[in-house]
Amino acid sequence: MNEILVLGATGSTGRRVTDLLRSSGHPVRPASRHGEVRFDWNDRSTWRPALAGADRMYLMAPDDLPVDPEFVAAAVEAGCAASCCCPAAASR
Repeated sequence: MNEILVLGATGSTGRRVTDLLRSSGHPVRPASRHGEVRFDWNDRSTWRPALAGADRMYLMAPDDLPVDPEFVAAAVEAGCAASCCCPAAASR
């Protein structure tokens, strides 16, 4: 536990967030469709494994998909108590 899950970690913003957190000494769990930890908004089977071990999360919300209430429920169930949400459009 005590890891920070970074969703969208291979994108331009997520990569910077991951690097900044790591350089500050925080344990990071970078997740993306093709990252160290697999996470895909369109593949619900990737959600729970990505959330495992994370108690905080940086969520890069996709433009074309709302954050799924089932994902929020899974995050709470997994013990992820805090999150920071950044809409993808805001990073441009």
